[in-house]
Amino acid sequence: MGEDGGPIGATGGWSLMRLAFHGGGFHGAEATDGARCVRDELRAALRRMGERGLVDLVSRTDAGVHAEGMVAAVQGVRPRERDELLRKLNGQLPADLRVHGVCGPLDAVPAVRDKTYRYQVDLTPWGDPFLADRAWRPVGHHDPDLMHRAAALWVGTHDLWGFHRRGETRSDMQRSILQCGWTEQGDVWHLRVRGRRFLYRQVRSMVGSILAVARGATTLDELAQALEGERTTACDHQAPARGLVLECLRFEADLHW
Repeated sequence: MGEDGGPIGATGGWSLMRLAFHGGGFHGAEATDGARCVRDELRAALRRMGERGLVDLVSRTDAGVHAEGMVAAVQGVRPRERDELLRKLNGQLPADLRVHGVCGPLDAVPAVRDKTYRYQVDLTPWGDPFLADRAWRPVGHHDPDLMHRAAALWVGTHDLWGFHRRGETRSDMQRSILQCGWTEQGDVWHLRVRGRRFLYRQVRSMVGSILAVARGATTLDELAQALEGERTTACDHQAPARGLVLECLRFEADLHW
């Protein structure tokens, strides 16, 4: 049922769809060069159902990045009951992409309040083969205390000029991080990062810099200087895409999935 108790979708209105996908087979959430991407797969599935409205994604992910809570905005979907829409749409989607929730109809797509990412690091002695495509196993010894202290430095508003990567198109490099901290499940560590806006590959740069401090490749002081807009050795490290998950998006509106 929709937000007003009726069916999901309405001609001319917007429906939001919460997506989960394994990023290993996608060239990002969107692609302009014809490579396989999440938006095109969702649009193709909807067209096989006879739906030809506009499909856009509220956020972006790079090639190889996973998602549990990506959100697509779809305009012009014919009204359907929620369970029917989920059943038929997931039946048309590939195995590495699923729709886990829908809401609507909406007059407009609400603004995003903030985003939460999670990065998984495999610090098991020999590596867990079941995490090979969903976690980074960095080499060397990593000091747990430095992992926590370096993560804490990222909380707040910073000038991230030193961390901008090739392909960044924005000129404003100031970003605010609301949460950045580790949780441990044995030798598997998760860094959870929450913020309003992110630079290109920012979370991967955050993880790279934190683990560089933890293994002695740079220092807490170098990281602190980098967070003030300087280019230091802390800026030279970037974690691979496979450990990163877009966990959830929060909106300014109160949505009912």
